[in-house]
Amino acid sequence: MAESAKLLVDDLLQGDLVRQWVLSLPIPLRLLLAKYPKHLSKIMQIIHLAITTDVIHQSKCLGFAEMVRSRY
Repeated sequence: MAESAKLLVDDLLQGDLVRQWVLSLPIPLRLLLAKYPKHLSKIMQIIHLAITTDVIHQSKCLGFAEMVRSRY
């Protein structure tokens, strides 16, 4: 794990800024998920998909995928 993090920081990101996500759910949704915890997994999958889709879209717009391919 530490070695893959080192690879990311040293080789791929090279000092670029990295966006960190903080997830905050509305209180009514938190209470609902506390009452029905089996739904939390599905909600988190939806949130993860939305964030991942956004990051991939932004990276394509910035040409990041081509930059990575050209290095390796």
